Amino acid sequence: MHLELGSFPVQEVTFGTRTTWRDGILQISRSEIESLVFADGNVARLDIEIVRPGDSARMINMRDRIEPRLKVEGSGVIYPGVFGRPVTQVGSGVTHRLSGVNVVQCADPSQLTSAEERTWPPLRPVHSFVDMTGPGAITPSSSVINVCLTMEARPGLPGEDWHVALCSATLRVADCIAETVKYLTPPEVEVFDTSSKPGLPRVVSIFNLASDEWFCGARSVLGTSIYGQTRLSAPWLLSPTELMDGAVYHSGHSGSTATMTHNPVVLQMARQHGRECDYAGVLIQRTNWTTQAEKEMAADRLAYVASALGAQGAVLTTDIRGQRFVETILGVQACERIGIKTVLLTPEEDDEEGMAPPLLLTAPEVVSVVSTGTGGQEQPFPAVERVTGAFEPDSAVYQSKPGIHGQYAQSYFNDIYGVGRQGCVDH
Repeated sequence: MHLELGSFPVQEVTFGTRTTWRDGILQISRSEIESLVFADGNVARLDIEIVRPGDSARMINMRDRIEPRLKVEGSGVIYPGVFGRPVTQVGSGVTHRLSGVNVVQCADPSQLTSAEERTWPPLRPVHSFVDMTGPGAITPSSSVINVCLTMEARPGLPGEDWHVALCSATLRVADCIAETVKYLTPPEVEVFDTSSKPGLPRVVSIFNLASDEWFCGARSVLGTSIYGQTRLSAPWLLSPTELMDGAVYHSGHSGSTATMTHNPVVLQMARQHGRECDYAGVLIQRTNWTTQAEKEMAADRLAYVASALGAQGAVLTTDIRGQRFVETILGVQACERIGIKTVLLTPEEDDEEGMAPPLLLTAPEVVSVVSTGTGGQEQPFPAVERVTGAFEPDSAVYQSKPGIHGQYAQSYFNDIYGVGRQGCVDH
């Protein structure tokens, strides 16, 4: 595939009478955003705030981050297959993006029933937060301007409909912002040509992404999707440019769509394609299989597809912890056993003061590992002047917080793909 990715840097975001981009300034119309969010009648309440790097601000209840992008030439639409969007293949032609800004979806799930929160993981409360200043300003959100949409769905919506309403509204806003640069000439253009480059080491990237089918059902829209499909499946083969066009939609109680469209593993390998390697593509392995036999079968199929592509090497990432990490290690084993040299890129577990190993599970085949840290942030988080993501934040949310050591099931920023500044190399 051949994709031209045009970037329009955003240095400032302000409110104005209409939504436009000019010379690095994004102006957004509050009334236009409101009309888009309330369009289908399923959102009852909205607050719009602009949160900038360096602000004394804390964002809470974040459920997704979306970078405004749109197709200018080529088939399909950005973020295909979700919430009624076309499923036509993406990844070729011309795509425009506004860099340095995200549309952030925030929602307090207090409207949901306890049964919905318990049985559907993507709907569970989000207990994490993001600081825009101080020692905690180490996340991807801390380095960009955030258009924060705090929304409340209309009363009585079932959990999955609540999720659809908020995600659809967020996408409509992102589309509107992206449209501002549709007919403009981008100041920055990067070209990605994914055609085969014989004579160089042939490599793949492998992303383990959880499916919530076990909890939510095969037809649910909840959880991470590929072209809108959330169910457990055989490995997906995608072009790296398909991820740049939003083929992986990563909403819910963890992760973000913006991380996948701007995935540093994909970008780095795509930029080295034709120079240092022959990047054969992205393999996505769905996790959360229910039995050991299923996990082993999925790992074997993953290695088979990588081998069929002629891969000599792989960079493999995990969606971390529990049975999903077991499936990750099985994938490393399967690839190594057939001669594919595999690098595991992974966060570490809390070392429990030197009493615990850095990985939940390992195996003799795990011979090359790159750490992205424990997700901890040891220094205290200072008090902030502003909190976004809730209509009536509790006063305690503004106050200083103790550092997070990176305990099991508790982290500040669980860095799957190495986008943050927590790894040993960075320090």
